Amino acid sequence: MPNQRTSRYLAERVEVEFHRRGNRFRRVTWLTGVAAAVLCLGWIAWGMSRDQQTIYAAGPVATPHRFIEHDCQQCHTTWGLGQRLIAWDDTIRSVENEACAKCHAGPVHHANQVPAHEKLSCALCHHEHGGHDAKLADVADQHCVKCHSDLKTLNDAMPNFAGQIEEFSKDTLPGGHPAFALQRQLMDGLRNRGPQPGDRHLVHALVGNIQRPGQPNPSWQDRAQIAFNHAKHLNVERNAAGEIVSGLRGPDRQVIDLSRDNCSACHQLDAERRYMQPIKYEKHCQACHPLLFDNLRFEGKTVPHGRPDLVRGFLTEQYANLVLSGGEPTDVQPLKQVPKRPKPGERVASPPNTTPAQLGTPVRQVDYGEQVRQLVAEAEKTALESVQPILGQMTRGGCRYCHVVNEVQGNPPWQIEPPNIPNRWLPHSVFSHDSHRFQKCDDCHSDVKKKSSTGDVMIPSIDVCFKCHSSDPSDRDPALRTAGARSNCVECHVYHHHP
Repeated sequence: MPNQRTSRYLAERVEVEFHRRGNRFRRVTWLTGVAAAVLCLGWIAWGMSRDQQTIYAAGPVATPHRFIEHDCQQCHTTWGLGQRLIAWDDTIRSVENEACAKCHAGPVHHANQVPAHEKLSCALCHHEHGGHDAKLADVADQHCVKCHSDLKTLNDAMPNFAGQIEEFSKDTLPGGHPAFALQRQLMDGLRNRGPQPGDRHLVHALVGNIQRPGQPNPSWQDRAQIAFNHAKHLNVERNAAGEIVSGLRGPDRQVIDLSRDNCSACHQLDAERRYMQPIKYEKHCQACHPLLFDNLRFEGKTVPHGRPDLVRGFLTEQYANLVLSGGEPTDVQPLKQVPKRPKPGERVASPPNTTPAQLGTPVRQVDYGEQVRQLVAEAEKTALESVQPILGQMTRGGCRYCHVVNEVQGNPPWQIEPPNIPNRWLPHSVFSHDSHRFQKCDDCHSDVKKKSSTGDVMIPSIDVCFKCHSSDPSDRDPALRTAGARSNCVECHVYHHHP
């Protein structure tokens, strides 16, 4: 039979009631959606009955923010979820930086950083709603590495920082952490060259290419203008029985031992138990190194450890009281003649500061001011000497014993060179001695007992840190490779500078 492809024939082939026939896929899809909706509503209702709000609300905020935990609009000023979905940008957050800045200053890290500080979202690094025990300052390394793996600046100049760091491992590995800038300054390659522009900014202005008295050549070292010898204070000699036979002698002339991890005799932690407090003369030095000035007239008395004008004022007061109270003989003053008997009719005023005596006999005029000035000058000279032989070795403690004393035009005619001892050696990092209290001091500060110059820098190298801290276990000490300490960026670094 021939094929008839007429319009009527083709129309009869179409099922007119096809839309009334059930669609299995559509039915399954509809039922699945209804079941999912019922299940979600039931889950929310179950959570509400058990007071579990995390099902439909964010988790608890950190403890510092609990006072605004139920006032969401304090932080959430925009609806970032929709913007993230539309722009497909994970950096968009529902918390504006202005909301954070109301309570937190948030000082910048570096003014020339790229991207600029004000273009970074606070919430991008500090994730809230992680629970009451969450620490918002514990930023994940991924946020740091995002910039520091390929660091950029506005002027493309980074003389003090490495441009590519991806993890805390040795710099021999790709993306490893470089040596501390301080240690790089002390490398042999820098010792014999002259100062270069920007050198003083590598760490701080207290490290530089300088030459100390007795050194043949200048070298990179601590620039502190003070004399101290760790070796003399820590080295002792013992006999076969272990008894000390030679070493440092204390105020009572007895040999004392500061060598057996007794750094705490001088170095004490601050209130936060993070850094060491500055050394104070009155607390740590005065007992063995007193500033005597006149042990014959003022036995055991010392001048104050302070500015030259304060020292002169103290000495002037001491000797003025001594002279005016008659404790100092006056026979050192020059003679002055009393005039002859006046002629009849003449009246001659008696010279001041004279004592009754027979006319024509010499008497002594007491110039108390000049006498005090002479005594003060002699006392200053004695106080400035590095060794005062009145009491022998115990009096090795004049100003020159530790300080650089310069002669100047003024009153008094001398001044002390400022010591310029830094409180912090690594200003771009943070540290806690309390966290390392189970370590011995010389585990990190090695060879202290051999250091004899003030210029010796005893800050540990980064290789010492690698013994316990490293993202690469092969860098750690063999005994700690399976249980090393944390090596997160924020363990040692902070983004925001303190204002």
